[in-house]
Amino acid sequence: MNKIFVGLIFFLVKLNLNLFGIPIVIFPDFVAFIFIYFGILELSRTTPVFSKALKPASFLIFYNLITSILYMIPSMLSNYRFITLFQLVSELMLVYIFYIVIVGLKEYQSKVSMPIETSALEKRWRLIAIFAVASPLFSSHYYDPSLFSRLINDNIDKFTYMALCIVIASFVFSVIEWFVLVYFAAELNRVRATYNASRFAR
Repeated sequence: MNKIFVGLIFFLVKLNLNLFGIPIVIFPDFVAFIFIYFGILELSRTTPVFSKALKPASFLIFYNLITSILYMIPSMLSNYRFITLFQLVSELMLVYIFYIVIVGLKEYQSKVSMPIETSALEKRWRLIAIFAVASPLFSSHYYDPSLFSRLINDNIDKFTYMALCIVIASFVFSVIEWFVLVYFAAELNRVRATYNASRFAR
């Protein structure tokens, strides 16, 4: 559980640098999924159901490694469909992984005397799932260089105002989504402490 929690923290913390026009992410998502993979591998030794999340986690390691390399290519930044597709797949698979973690914890608690309450974690997981499904509606509008160049040149019309509203809405959505993940991580941390205590008791 400790490694999964660390992986989620890595997933939440994104520091971006721009080196000679090349975007570089300090904590890329594939590193987060490496932690999550080994955390699930550790859990699968106690309850087999956790192993269902191993293949999605390993897939996401290589998947996000490739995307991290592609994001360093400037021409890819303007490909909105490309960005949307990769973000959607990554988020949905992360939702599935945490679903398996919750199911595995429910099965695990039937084996131990110390109950692990997962109802709050499951409710917060549902919020993550909702935001993951809604993300394609907003993710393609995070970065629109043509819009900002028009704003700088003061060439503003009603369509530009509409586009600006979409960009603002997308930004607000991304901020709320981040806080939902933090909300989930806080509950996961509580469940992690209970799980560790049950393992120590055994």
